[in-house]
Amino acid sequence: MIFEQQIAFVIKTDIQLYKLQLILQQKIINNHKKIQMINYVDTYEDQKLQQFEEELELFGIVSSPNTLILSDPGQTSCVEQDSNLLTPQQQEIQKIKLPIQRRRPPKRIQYTYHKKKKRPAPKPIIHIKENGLKVCLVMEKPKSNAHPFSNIEDKRILELVLKIGPKFYKISKSFPGKSVSMVKNRYYKYLRYRWDEVMGSEYRHMNSLPEDQNFESQNGFRSNDINDELDSEC
Repeated sequence: MIFEQQIAFVIKTDIQLYKLQLILQQKIINNHKKIQMINYVDTYEDQKLQQFEEELELFGIVSSPNTLILSDPGQTSCVEQDSNLLTPQQQEIQKIKLPIQRRRPPKRIQYTYHKKKKRPAPKPIIHIKENGLKVCLVMEKPKSNAHPFSNIEDKRILELVLKIGPKFYKISKSFPGKSVSMVKNRYYKYLRYRWDEVMGSEYRHMNSLPEDQNFESQNGFRSNDINDELDSEC
């Protein structure tokens, strides 16, 4: 048993060593490939630089790392003459660096908003009536949305105001189809000035004056008071 265990341990160690050897070999190969690539790039760059220098020499231009010098003295003299012809203002303008032209952003789309079209007026309704052999066209006006109050409803509003006071939320419950504001406006804008017309002449004293007449009457009372005070002082 002990011998078998030793053999198994030796086999495991051999396998592990073999795996490590394979990994090391792969790393060495990869490093070698990297070195080859670096050398290839360097040689390629050197070749390109050499080719560029040869092309410059063909055109009579000597290259240096920082400046380009014209080998032909005739060309240099032409450049100097051109620079001398320029005025000092133009030379200063040449020295000034032009700003970098940035690309303009695209224009935003402008929307045109049209006004809402008004609803067309309701057209009259046409009914065809047959009277014997004759055919008549009857034009009827379209019904408006406003529902006026009848005389009975006006009387009922005033009766409820006398009974429970101007509590129009409760009063409007006895008028189906009418809102609180409709009942309230009917009373304050019309009925409170016409108690005698709706309920009878006995309720004439309940009529409230319109705002214009009320204002004039107050001014009349004030003028009378002022006249009385002046008479008493005299």
